Amino acid sequence: MALKIMKLATKNKFILLISRIISTIVVNLAVKTQHFGRLCKLILHKYAELCRITLHFMNKETATCNHKTNKKH
Repeated sequence: MALKIMKLATKNKFILLISRIISTIVVNLAVKTQHFGRLCKLILHKYAELCRITLHFMNKETATCNHKTNKKH
């Protein structure tokens, strides 16, 4: 089946042109998807880092408040 398609593509320049365009689109889409995946990974990493920093400061604030409260009693 693939051999018949290849013979037809070599005989017919239009089909060859169309298959080149389609393969270029597919390759470009794959590259864009890979870049998008890397960007999503970076965003999630930065979000997790921000959450860790926020929790760290919230825990510090809670510890400070508890320390002040304990001194008053």
